[in-house]
Amino acid sequence: MVGIGLVYASLVLPNVGAILETLLSPTLAAISTSLATPEGSLAVWLHVLAFDLLAGRFIWLDGLSRGVGAPLRIASLTLALMFGPIGLLLHLALRPRGVQDPSQPVS
Repeated sequence: MVGIGLVYASLVLPNVGAILETLLSPTLAAISTSLATPEGSLAVWLHVLAFDLLAGRFIWLDGLSRGVGAPLRIASLTLALMFGPIGLLLHLALRPRGVQDPSQPVS
């Protein structure tokens, strides 16, 4: 994650003025222009990758603590890594509401 953060910062910080201008007055044309560059595409991809990794870590650890079986954890993780929020929503919708007793095995 540190590596992703450093690469992301190296792409964003030198262009912070243009990025802030686009964020303060967002238009589809301005956003499309920013994303059409290799640097813009890489920055967005790193941003998405960081979210997917954090969501995946949460899904795995939360699933373990709640006794969610491996098949459902793997399905949620796969969706999270491919479609981000959809996997997270699946996990949140299907997980048990209480935390499992740590002495009980998880499949």
